[in-house]
Amino acid sequence: MAAKKQYEVIVALAIAKTPEGGDLYLYHGSPVPDGIDEKEVARLLEGEFIAEVSKPVEEPSTDDKAAADKAAADKKAAEAAAAKKAADDKAAADKAAADAAAKK
Repeated sequence: MAAKKQYEVIVALAIAKTPEGGDLYLYHGSPVPDGIDEKEVARLLEGEFIAEVSKPVEEPSTDDKAAADKAAADKKAAEAAAAKKAADDKAAADKAAADAAAKK
């Protein structure tokens, strides 16, 4: 029994039609899901949106996704903390300047 062919997106974005008639956005390096019909795969191949891969394309594990989500949340929290510190520093400098001006 021959192994099922696997495909990978080779452009920045490919839009595949699902059997239900919807659009499926596939980004560079993404595997083409099994549910896409043969005619649609042929169209994507002909348009050079996808290419056959010789080894299985690995989808990110849930651990990888969780780590990416945590990194994004950590980055957002760090940016918020930096913005708050900058605002607090500015408020302190403004107060010091106002106090100095009041003493003159």
